[in-house]
Amino acid sequence: MPGNTGCFQESGCGTGTIFVRSYGRFAKGDLCEIRGANESGVVLRKNGRQSTISFRYTDRVLVARAAAMEVGPGDRLQLKFNGKSQEGLGLANGELVTVRQIGTDGSLAVESDAGLLKTLTPSQRLFNRGFATTSYASQGKTVDTVLLSDSGRTPATNANQWYVSISRARRKVLIFTKNKAELRAQIHKSGERGLALDLLPTDSAVKVSGTTQLPAFPLEPNRLRSWDAVQVTADLNASQSMRGSSNRI
Repeated sequence: MPGNTGCFQESGCGTGTIFVRSYGRFAKGDLCEIRGANESGVVLRKNGRQSTISFRYTDRVLVARAAAMEVGPGDRLQLKFNGKSQEGLGLANGELVTVRQIGTDGSLAVESDAGLLKTLTPSQRLFNRGFATTSYASQGKTVDTVLLSDSGRTPATNANQWYVSISRARRKVLIFTKNKAELRAQIHKSGERGLALDLLPTDSAVKVSGTTQLPAFPLEPNRLRSWDAVQVTADLNASQSMRGSSNRI
């Protein structure tokens, strides 16, 4: 059936917002059409009535754009909002579900990976395709086989990201990349962010007239910890032992 990632209550499609925190007459989870902006803030429409939300409170909304999407039973979706299903069950941002049935009113019956059946209302069609996810979104998930597409480009690839990606697999991981040499080079980098204080020489603080003055000094990027990378085989039967080590991939 034709569906929309953002089928907003007022116009059916276009650019809209979903409230992640309540604000005035807008409740958490409300989907509203964006009508424009002025010097006071962003103009939204809900139930046929327009209201302006101050720019200082725009951190309470997420912006989404509607797009046509064919959806049918068996399709995998990734939800992009937090809320409740018609049954009162929780819906989590990033949750992966499988479409089981499409209602005549535009609702979607979906099944979570835990086997729970949930119904999305027509105003809750805020999702992406769920056949693939980012490394970040896959944290905490475990599957039998991982298919990993990695460009090997910085800053997307490093030892931390690599470990998260390949350790999602129970048995096997297959890696697809355009440049194996570049990929190998990138996964030698830790990806950890150093603290500004780590760049200070231990005796760099000097007292001058009752104040502390920090003298100029060269940056020392090599002080950041690096991890060793090891070759990854296709068979990950020992993946559980890999998870117990934080300094190898």
